Amino acid sequence: MVYPSVQLPKIAPVFTLLAASKIPLEVYICQPTPFVKENLEKMLPDWTLPSTWVVIILQKAQFPLSTCSNIVEQEKQRLREQFMRFGVEVAFDLKEKGELADLIDPRSGQPLLSHPGVLNHDDVKVVSTLLGLETTPGDCTCMIHPQWGEAVYPSVMLSSAHPEMIKAVIKTATSRFRWQIRVC
Repeated sequence: MVYPSVQLPKIAPVFTLLAASKIPLEVYICQPTPFVKENLEKMLPDWTLPSTWVVIILQKAQFPLSTCSNIVEQEKQRLREQFMRFGVEVAFDLKEKGELADLIDPRSGQPLLSHPGVLNHDDVKVVSTLLGLETTPGDCTCMIHPQWGEAVYPSVMLSSAHPEMIKAVIKTATSRFRWQIRVC
């Protein structure tokens, strides 16, 4: 189903990954928002970089995530775990190449592999700003995807690597997971 009242993302995904279940994950590589640029050392105090890239991974959920219930929390946990398993692979591969890389825990807003700072990352706010996607109001803020509606789970990684290196590492990790890649 397409949601006609929802704005299309400002940029196109670099590629779409299809997990073993054939559920899509869209991957975007963007420059950080001005807020992230200005506050990077407050989120990742160990990082001192001239440039940082934001890797956004949007996962399609099995149903809308806009309500707060046990089944929604279970789905969020499943998607969080999938992101963490995949993201750790990508981050360690980038680190092996001499780059800084970390994934942000979607639940806490804190980095998983670096020392946390005094400021937490807000995945929904950063992703909606970078991609220009609308969000729902309320306690369980949710993004609205143009095709998936409220059935979308945003996740973020940060890296010092150039986008071409990030793409290559993601492709390698995708093959280890036995996922498929659709180039957009």
